[in-house]
Amino acid sequence: MLLVGLLIAWYVRPQMMSERDTVFSTAIGAIKSIPAPDGSRITLNTDSVIEVAMTPHERRVQLQRGEAFFEVAKDPRRPFKVTAGNKVITALGTAFSVRRTAGNSIDVVVTEGAVRVDEAGRDEGTANAAILRAGGIAHSTESGTLIEERALPRAQEQLSWRIGTLVFRNESLVDAIAEFNRYNTRQMFVEDPAIKALRIEGNFRATNLDGFVHVLEDGFGLHVEQVGNRIELSQK
Repeated sequence: MLLVGLLIAWYVRPQMMSERDTVFSTAIGAIKSIPAPDGSRITLNTDSVIEVAMTPHERRVQLQRGEAFFEVAKDPRRPFKVTAGNKVITALGTAFSVRRTAGNSIDVVVTEGAVRVDEAGRDEGTANAAILRAGGIAHSTESGTLIEERALPRAQEQLSWRIGTLVFRNESLVDAIAEFNRYNTRQMFVEDPAIKALRIEGNFRATNLDGFVHVLEDGFGLHVEQVGNRIELSQK
């Protein structure tokens, strides 16, 4: 009887663990790989929070903050859905990322298979839904959703954070600085519009802030002033 009881406990416990809501988070600059009970894998980017619920009927993730990459195990009986802000992203056998910004815009990048993007609270799969396939990128704000089709390698560059790298292709300096600030507690600031308009290109380690500042100082001739965790950039 004891053996039977242990076998039942062994079988039931994973079921209970997979069905309860579980919260995962990362600190600034950290990346975490999370194996899900269904065989899927979630990679959580810097300063992110998700809540995962696995039930016999569906697999649901709530992206509360930040960014996550999903490699979804196929299971037609249990849809895999990610809710972020006012969007619901349903995996159609795929790998994709979802990013939620402080301004509550939502970015979706698909690297394999396809996803469907719906408005939360509406019937899913209606004519208003957007279908993204590998190489597809969706940028959603309160005013609407912009869809872009890229060659897969270019789309994957947006997910280089998974190996700790930031890739900039003719990026405005102000946007590159904002991206670096996501991964570091020391923050860069620039007020001069002329500096903000500069363009930058290259591959950088996300947490190598000193190296990036050195490039701005030597390559762009900017003046750097550091006070505590604040880095001020200005023209010399």
